[in-house]
Amino acid sequence: LWREYPRLLLSATMQASDPIDPRHVDRATVRSLAPLLQDPDPRHGANAVALIEEARPALSVPALAGALASAPPGRRPELVAALERCLDRSTSSVPADAATLSAVESVLADGDGLSDLERAQLVHLYGRLVAPERATGTLEEARNDGARAVRLAASAALGEEDLDDRLVRAVRSDAPAERATARRVLRACLL
Repeated sequence: LWREYPRLLLSATMQASDPIDPRHVDRATVRSLAPLLQDPDPRHGANAVALIEEARPALSVPALAGALASAPPGRRPELVAALERCLDRSTSSVPADAATLSAVESVLADGDGLSDLERAQLVHLYGRLVAPERATGTLEEARNDGARAVRLAASAALGEEDLDDRLVRAVRSDAPAERATARRVLRACLL
């Protein structure tokens, strides 16, 4: 039964309208569900994401970030959004291990399948996950990116002095990705 539990849980999720109790999504379940994040059936992948999101952020964030690195480009935006929801739900900072950070760094370096807004979102998430002393390389590269939204997310993660003024300008920007990034940064500050 324990080998089939993740598939049974996934099946139940696909048929039920009620949310799954997070106590049912432990470390072993997350580990068993992680391969389903790569399932070619988009419904299985989406439901695996939904189930993994129900776990504590300390379990869900590494699983989602690990899947992000090997996910097909079309699945990456869904995983980035799920990572953000997990971090937003957390009442404290989520310590990221080296493998989690490396997975996010590799996707940022590749950027395949992500829009400017999604890359900015991932840079912002990376800034929330990484310890300040380790952040410099990846965030410095993002700060020099061609997209204003990505540069804004990197500046926020680096805590630059003129950030308040930049956020005010970004909220009023004519670029939707920059406005959305400014809102994400401000929301994270309030959390």
